[in-house]
Amino acid sequence: MSKKNKQTRQEERLHETKPRNGQQNHAQQVKQARLQAYDAKLAERFETFDRNNDGTISRQDLEFMADGILRALAQNPGSKKGRALREGARQYYEGLARSAGTSPDGPIDRAEFLAAAESSLHSGMRGFDDSLRPWAEAVIAVADLDDDGRVSVDDWTQVLTAMGADQRHAMASARGLDTDRDGHISTQELLAEARRFYVSDEPVDVFSA
Repeated sequence: MSKKNKQTRQEERLHETKPRNGQQNHAQQVKQARLQAYDAKLAERFETFDRNNDGTISRQDLEFMADGILRALAQNPGSKKGRALREGARQYYEGLARSAGTSPDGPIDRAEFLAAAESSLHSGMRGFDDSLRPWAEAVIAVADLDDDGRVSVDDWTQVLTAMGADQRHAMASARGLDTDRDGHISTQELLAEARRFYVSDEPVDVFSA
């Protein structure tokens, strides 16, 4: 191969490499932006769990939230649904603790919470099904007062408020899920929304301050 042809081939390879590197950089930037959006959403969720504003959450914080939901809907903590809700809170917290590498009896700080959510929930269903689904299903079951597979918009607004959302965001979120405008949301739709919140990096404006 002549020196001129060799130089031409090297230039062609350089031009071939640049777009690939550019594409990789762009993909990395997109991935990083999506992760930042996910972290921002989950950071707001952490603040709602941290009821005493000490910078950490504990199993007691989630149990306290469960009790608040029961009070908001005038449900008996000793009922089957009440016990399932507290058990769901326990499983959720212990799943987070496992993912964070901390003791199930100890607190989880904000950084550990976000790392646990990224590793066990973000872009994957296994973590949701293993630890968070029992909590989500128990919350929805408590809100389904007559067990007809539907939750009223007003009751779901109360649930979201009890979980830390402000009234305006809670009402807007509940109404947005009532797609047929009949004043109710199906339990399946609510579970899908919980999954979307915790698994996807889509913005879900529920717990924003």
